[in-house]
Amino acid sequence: MQQGTAPRADDKAEDTETVAVAAYMRVSTAEQKGKYGIPAQAQAIRAFVAQRSSWRLAVAREDMGESGLTDSRPALKALLDDISTGQVKLVLVHRLDRLGRTEAAIWRCIWQIEDAGARVECCAEPLGEPGLEWWLTVDRCAREVEADYRRIVSRTQSGRQLKAVDGGWPGGPPPLRLQDQREGRLRLDS
Repeated sequence: MQQGTAPRADDKAEDTETVAVAAYMRVSTAEQKGKYGIPAQAQAIRAFVAQRSSWRLAVAREDMGESGLTDSRPALKALLDDISTGQVKLVLVHRLDRLGRTEAAIWRCIWQIEDAGARVECCAEPLGEPGLEWWLTVDRCAREVEADYRRIVSRTQSGRQLKAVDGGWPGGPPPLRLQDQREGRLRLDS
């Protein structure tokens, strides 16, 4: 068993029922799909499942370019369908922030998964056995996820403001377009 992971009842007995696991992975932008996005999450999830003899990876769902602020995502919807048809009993994420970037988004996602008939586990932040301890751990982790998200938003906004004060374009498509490449003239883009 990996150091720092909570022991699970299904790790203790060889004759236990096989648990069908769904890997759920999400990145906010299509650019994150590559080397450090989805592949890193998938590798961590495969390693976590491999350490549990009674777990079997049944399906992997990937939401690429989907915000963690919304719970309306294509792969999440497909995952909920997998659960409701009995294909999956446990949803495994690399980090809890893959479910959402705010406490409310994380809880909505967890409740959708539980209402469909599965439970949630996390590779990087072991949530523990189902029950009060599990709920308290999820609550603590969800608060940390949202605090981290708010720090990122604050730093990003501060950087954009400094860039604008310096005369730079703070982000998004600029309202100017190159009119004449030879002369380097700009015109308003309408």
